Amino acid sequence: MIDELYPCETIKGIFGISLYDNMICKIIFPGFWDEKCSVSRSIPIIDELKEDLNNYFSGQIINWTVKYNLYTENASIFRQKVWSALKEIPYGKTLSYFELAQKLNVKCYRAVGSACHYNNIPILIPCHRVVNKNGHLGGFGPGLSWKRFLLDIEKRN
Repeated sequence: MIDELYPCETIKGIFGISLYDNMICKIIFPGFWDEKCSVSRSIPIIDELKEDLNNYFSGQIINWTVKYNLYTENASIFRQKVWSALKEIPYGKTLSYFELAQKLNVKCYRAVGSACHYNNIPILIPCHRVVNKNGHLGGFGPGLSWKRFLLDIEKRN
């Protein structure tokens, strides 16, 4: 069931996690969900995600092993293509929305930005690695302070 949110308590706060078919399908950052609406019980995949997130936030390079599903009503073919390309951006590197559009052989870099916006599993699908052509951060649903934090973690390594 997708509607239930499960808490994932990390060193950077409590994330809200939705599951679909026992796979991660949504990650909501601390402060962007009502923790009182969560279902508290131990779930192995969320425990695995918690461990990986804590290691990542501590500066370790993570090869995400947690299973996820991009199930969403917003998962158009184009968005799925962008999300696949996001996974190919190396740890510690960034691409501009424009460069990513060129890589995908599309002209509208704003559509690429929109696809990044609809990514339900940020961090695992690293949309934070996409920035403006001029090097400015651009947008990020959970806020630019989170985007800056995630990029800084990766640049230190």
